[in-house]
Amino acid sequence: MKMRQFILCISIVCFLPSCASNAVKMSASEVAEHVTVKNSDFDSTILYEGPRIKSKATLSFFESGWVDSWLRTVKDKNTGITAHGVYVVIDYTGNWRYYESASFSGGKTRKLKVLDRRVNSCSNGICNFTEQVLLSLSQGELNAGSKAGITFRINGKKIARNQGSEITIPADYVVGFISGTSG
Repeated sequence: MKMRQFILCISIVCFLPSCASNAVKMSASEVAEHVTVKNSDFDSTILYEGPRIKSKATLSFFESGWVDSWLRTVKDKNTGITAHGVYVVIDYTGNWRYYESASFSGGKTRKLKVLDRRVNSCSNGICNFTEQVLLSLSQGELNAGSKAGITFRINGKKIARNQGSEITIPADYVVGFISGTSG
């Protein structure tokens, strides 16, 4: 019986990463086809969202989690002004991380907008958490991402500086997203 449970656990661990097929492997045209548009007569803005990029995150030596990230653009219907950003949802087990900033290559940092923090479940003193944050991007940063991609690390108050989760939005994804929002 124990051997069967062991084999099941190993199978799940090996199989789950393959279930995380995501937008990283999509071409620019596939990303463009999967951009969703939320536009209602009852709203003053149009919301564009790219497909989710799901990745496994190593949070520390003992902790890991899952990160979903995707590009979002909000366009004001009256002014035409747009706001761009990377939406990040990270699920993890352990202790609160309190994500609050992003670091870029070269050491430049920027505050994240915290959208939500919640405890999903607790058992025997071990809890599962979800944090949702938004990294705002300028039009220039979005355009630059179409050539080099967008890579940053999210940092929390309760973790060592080098243990944040690295997020990468590939250049092809950015190209596809821009194309999918221009129609």
